[in-house]
Amino acid sequence: MAALQQKKVFIIDIKGDIYSCSCHNSTDKLSIGSIYEGIDYNKVIKEGHYPKNVNEYNDCRNCWMKYLCSGSCIAFKWIETKNTDTPSAYICKMNDAYWNCIIKLYISVYPIIKAGNNPNFNIRKINS
Repeated sequence: MAALQQKKVFIIDIKGDIYSCSCHNSTDKLSIGSIYEGIDYNKVIKEGHYPKNVNEYNDCRNCWMKYLCSGSCIAFKWIETKNTDTPSAYICKMNDAYWNCIIKLYISVYPIIKAGNNPNFNIRKINS
């Protein structure tokens, strides 16, 4: 999810420079080409301006939530660390807090939903 946009979208600024992400827009160093000269694929690969499998990020390999955040957004990584392979410590902490809360909420609400005691969601109607 974190890098879904990068698989499908290029951003072109008013000067014609091409970026792999809207967060990188207008940062000349992060341009991957221009509409006049095309995309510099060597730069894309060398500097990591593309989403990778989360297991390719060294810092994510042993993280419990790696499949939930997909290694985070490469723009956020670059903004904080100037490296698209190194996760943002801030975003990691934020994701950890977020996913812990979501999992605890799910664990507490699931028995209510399964029992059919939630007036907003009746599982019995779905299973019928």
